[in-house]
Amino acid sequence: DGGNANTNNKLFGRSELAKVIGYCDFAKDCLGRKLPIEVEVRKEQWKAYGLIKLQDSPIESILEEDLLVWVHDDEWAQNRFFNSSSKEFGLCGQRLGQSKFVSLWPSKKESSPFQSKNQALDGLGLRGYAAFDKPGKLYVVHVQTQSLAKQKSLNPSFLMVPLLYMEGHAEPDAQAPDRWTTADNFQEGTIPGYTQGLQSELVMKTFKLDAKNVQDLNSQGVFCTQLE
Repeated sequence: DGGNANTNNKLFGRSELAKVIGYCDFAKDCLGRKLPIEVEVRKEQWKAYGLIKLQDSPIESILEEDLLVWVHDDEWAQNRFFNSSSKEFGLCGQRLGQSKFVSLWPSKKESSPFQSKNQALDGLGLRGYAAFDKPGKLYVVHVQTQSLAKQKSLNPSFLMVPLLYMEGHAEPDAQAPDRWTTADNFQEGTIPGYTQGLQSELVMKTFKLDAKNVQDLNSQGVFCTQLE
């Protein structure tokens, strides 16, 4: 079961195994990491991940002043970070308990890591992606990593580095994937933990904060900024 497409509903084939083996060699010989390196596999509906710990990656650790950054469209942003009557208010990530790609960004004194939509698209490597690079508003969420101590203590795998990222495929109206392929553009021409533009990339487990209003979210280190 090899190549880029895995059939018979198997998540990983020979090419994915080769990536893991190749990374282990790289981590041992170039980064000085000790073997074996554990790979956590997550299968979440139509997506699947092979994840390694921070200390086994080129990133190794996160500074307290760093930020976790991601983007949302108008509907998701309003329900999660502005409309306090929404059931999703305070939800950070994708779906509760599931994985969300985020960027690691150095903290700055400005209220947002980016001052314009174009700056965010270029900085996060989203230029050309139809879901984000389109007319209208873009919302940038940033979370102060120093405020995430509780999440990290409750879940040791709260933040991990993606080594494999697979998308499921099937015929229309199917209830589950019948084949898997590596997601388009994932880690092409780069190393685990980084995008093509050498922007740090992590996978975070979605969590929900107990907050009554926007100010309460801000006091817990979570901010959402509208850019145009």
